[in-house]
Amino acid sequence: MIAVAEQTDNTVKSEQQQLSQLFLIRLWAEEGSKDEHGTGDNTQPSKWHGKAQHVVTGEAHTFTDWTELVNVLQAMLPGQSGRDSVDKTGSQSHPPVMSV
Repeated sequence: MIAVAEQTDNTVKSEQQQLSQLFLIRLWAEEGSKDEHGTGDNTQPSKWHGKAQHVVTGEAHTFTDWTELVNVLQAMLPGQSGRDSVDKTGSQSHPPVMSV
C-alpha cells in the first residue's frame, strides 16, 4: 500500500514538473537623453528593456515591450512552435517601447 502511494506521489510530481516552467525575468531602464546643457532634465523618458531566461535550459532572449515578452516566453516553452518569431537576441524588427 505504501509503495503504491509513493509511486502515485512521484507520478504527480513528474506531471507537475512537465506542466510548470521556471523563468528568470530581469528588467532595467536606460535613461533618456539629456538636454543640450547636460542638466539632469531628461528630454526623453527612460526606455525599459528586459531579458527572459529559462532556468533549466539556460536559453535566454531580450525584449523591449510586454507583447514581445509574452512571445519570447511562449517560444521557450517546450513543444511550442513559434521560435521563428524570435531571433537570436529575442528582438523583433521594430518593437514598441515598453512602459511601466
